[in-house]
Amino acid sequence: MASISSYHPSPIGHAGLHMRQPSILGYMRPYNGTFLHPLPIVRDPANQKYYEFERSPISVPAMFSKNNLLFALVKALILEGSTLGVEDPKNRRIIQKKRLLPSESGSQIPKDLHVTVIIGSRLALRVLRDLSIQFTRITLIWCLREHLISPQLASKMTKNINASAMRKYDRTMSRVHASLDLLTTALMSLLVPMTSIMLVDSALSTGEYLLRAFRRKRILDANRRADPSAFPMTEEQAQEEKAISRDDFNTQISRHITTAFKGMLLGAVGYAVGTLIKPGVGTLIGGFIGETMAVF
Repeated sequence: MASISSYHPSPIGHAGLHMRQPSILGYMRPYNGTFLHPLPIVRDPANQKYYEFERSPISVPAMFSKNNLLFALVKALILEGSTLGVEDPKNRRIIQKKRLLPSESGSQIPKDLHVTVIIGSRLALRVLRDLSIQFTRITLIWCLREHLISPQLASKMTKNINASAMRKYDRTMSRVHASLDLLTTALMSLLVPMTSIMLVDSALSTGEYLLRAFRRKRILDANRRADPSAFPMTEEQAQEEKAISRDDFNTQISRHITTAFKGMLLGAVGYAVGTLIKPGVGTLIGGFIGETMAVF
């Protein structure tokens, strides 16, 4: 692969990275195909410098393109394959009659229908979650870039970590210095993706909590009208049940926040350690391992 230093440095932008001279809005030509797409360059009026941004237009139809849907479906199938033999008793309420206890339902649910509905609902939820995370990430980047932060700070938050590691290593010719410099870059770059995951997971947990509360109230009301003596529940017991459900919801939200912080820290450390071992491939593998460890 051609070295970055073989390119003539441009008077604007990042040192050592050749770019076309734009007037107001231009596009950076990536070196040796490292970036998948050209990155728009926006001029900061304060100091007349140019900073790179990720080219991610907010387009709802683009989020549901064939490639995105196929990638999300394959990812959902891989994740679902590991939990295919594990049956969650809570999911039986999705396809059973409206009863508080599953044992009180006189009809038996066919096993094939049960498995099909459960797997289909899980796959649909995983695909929707993956697409929602992508759309949330793009929306956050756009809002930060346009309304909240400076172009220079937005550039640091949207850098390609692997390409940044290669630039740092080519500039210093030291894996130790490149890995140390990459820590802050990786932390800044992982802030928006991990925040997007936290927001989407929190929204899903909130929707699940509200849906369960609505179902519980509806089932209890229906059973009390059918046989009031079968489900004696005082106000204290009802309040205690709500408190337990609320505590579970708060625990889930706290877990999502903790996972996001762990993903940022472990991911940054993983990218740095991977760069220390082998810049490029090691950077990607180390970052993947670090981000994966955050969910355990």
